[in-house]
Amino acid sequence: MPQALTHGTLECDDKEASAAFYSGVLGLQIAGGGRLSVYIKHAATPWYLVVLPIKRRKKFLSPANRFTLTLGSAKEVEDAHAELRLAKGVTEVQPLQRRNGGASFVFSDLNRNWWEVAG
Repeated sequence: MPQALTHGTLECDDKEASAAFYSGVLGLQIAGGGRLSVYIKHAATPWYLVVLPIKRRKKFLSPANRFTLTLGSAKEVEDAHAELRLAKGVTEVQPLQRRNGGASFVFSDLNRNWWEVAG
């Protein structure tokens, strides 16, 4: 039975544009990579995502297949929702959801990978 994951993988169209988006827009850290890929992570965690260029992708993931970014409060989530609706490289932002004092929303990035922002 698996106890933990060390990394996940995202597909991208352009490695450099993706690295710029993940660091500049989402505030994630570039943690390595190489000629073919780039690794991104949150500065406070050891886990990372491998962003791998795939030419001629035929199938994209759905919003059910997503990574979650957790913020400190519902207000921070609301602010992120407003910012990401205007951010270059975001391809879709779904409506803000509020429940039990928290908030969340789902968006897709420049590569049509899905993310949830919650708090």
